[in-house]
Amino acid sequence: MFRMKVENYMEILASILADIIVTEALLPHFETRPRGLFPYKLHPGLRYINLDRFKLLKTIDQRENVIGFIGRLEEDKGVIDFIKISQLVSLKTRKHGLNARFYIVGSGRLDKVVRSITARMSDKGMDIKFYGFIENDLLPTLLNETKILILPYKSPAEGIPTVVLEAFACGVPVIAYDTGLIKSVVINELTGFVVPINNYKAIVNLVVQLLSHRELLMNISRIQRKFAEEFLSYEKALERYEVLFTRLWG
Repeated sequence: MFRMKVENYMEILASILADIIVTEALLPHFETRPRGLFPYKLHPGLRYINLDRFKLLKTIDQRENVIGFIGRLEEDKGVIDFIKISQLVSLKTRKHGLNARFYIVGSGRLDKVVRSITARMSDKGMDIKFYGFIENDLLPTLLNETKILILPYKSPAEGIPTVVLEAFACGVPVIAYDTGLIKSVVINELTGFVVPINNYKAIVNLVVQLLSHRELLMNISRIQRKFAEEFLSYEKALERYEVLFTRLWG
């Protein structure tokens, strides 16, 4: 708690002294960290995605009911939450004739725990795979096999995870916890859904809703790709840099 307060005070001091603050949020009013106290100083994020690599290789309706988690295997990334959610989703989708498959990608301190749990789940008949760490070059193909990405990241200091933007570029609807800056890009019924932290039931219901309503799934996927093309291309990032330099030096 003390460390958190010190970090907040340091960020506020840095924000006071700064002429311009570059925020990850594409729309500055979503900034929730202390720098958000100075909205007139904020400049939208300069990040971009390689849209030639991260693109639609398969439309969403050509993919099987594959549900994934990609992230560090740490408590604040909610990988254990994903495991619990996947069990609930598996039970409910079977009842609706929507059999789902699951995977986990990532590495971290919980690696052995996650590997052991998923192995036991698989032995009991659940279709879940633990891939561990994979190279970024393999992500576009994996995302194009994915119908829904569940990211139960928990930290209030969470920025906009790169994997969210990569998922958008590949048209993969994202369900995430309502924390940090994620909600600045994951917008309900447009690019995905955000739910309160630890609300497993809401996530399970959303997964069943998406898998049961092809048009909703396809619409979100289309909007995500359009968002990526309009905001996340290299060319758009260059335009934001030009505006930034103009603000700095006129």
